[in-house]
Amino acid sequence: MELNKVDGTFNFCESLINGCHVISCGQDSSYIDEKGNVRKKKVVKYNVMKPNGSLVCDIWFDTYKTSPEGEVIFGYEKTASEYERILHLYDLENVGAKLVPTTTGKMLVNGPSLEEVVADIYKYSYGFINKEGNLVIEPVHDFIEFSTEDSCIVTRVDVLIRYGYFDTVDGHQIAPIKFSKANDFAEGLARVRYMNKYAFIDRNKVMEDAKDNSQYGIPPMDGAVGNFVDGKARVVIGNISTHYIDREGKPTTPPHSMVKRNRNSLFL
Repeated sequence: MELNKVDGTFNFCESLINGCHVISCGQDSSYIDEKGNVRKKKVVKYNVMKPNGSLVCDIWFDTYKTSPEGEVIFGYEKTASEYERILHLYDLENVGAKLVPTTTGKMLVNGPSLEEVVADIYKYSYGFINKEGNLVIEPVHDFIEFSTEDSCIVTRVDVLIRYGYFDTVDGHQIAPIKFSKANDFAEGLARVRYMNKYAFIDRNKVMEDAKDNSQYGIPPMDGAVGNFVDGKARVVIGNISTHYIDREGKPTTPPHSMVKRNRNSLFL
């Protein structure tokens, strides 16, 4: 694969623990000026080069973030239709912005620029490159976060902002993008919020339907639920009733560390 560079050179930006390198080069990019004319400007693009010199991505990307393990989250600037889907999050009428489609597939905002209106994390469509330097998640998600236990949290914006989980080894979906809140895996379980109730995703299961309680590690329950500590999680119902559950969702005693803390609090 050729480097597709403009000036015949590229720069090493970052060396990864897996032997890959993030590289950059200058490329010409089209944009729309304030009068609606198509212009050209030089921008910096990025790619990941494997130890054998081959490139991971066919098209150079616009932004990236790496993990200590050598994983790479990368993003491409959104297309016009993708911007339209995102912009409902913002009160464009209040800031005097108007969207105009162009032949290049971009959107011109009359008034504040897209940079001023849209949060940085939602300007790109994101994908994922794993520890081996392989592209395992296609760049179609509104945001991706590094997580724990060989997983990542992905975000999709439609009417609301929703979250789901993907495996970072081979890119399969662990849980659908249906949750209003999502947390890292701890002890094989990740706390999520679905239909205003808390539940736990099991890292060793693949969930296909968030409505199916049998596909959860612990199905949705009433009350506010904390993360697991020493195999136990705290459940608070109505700020009045407090109890603890084990990894199967059954009532149990508080963790030893919590009992010790409560005893110490008597002397404060």
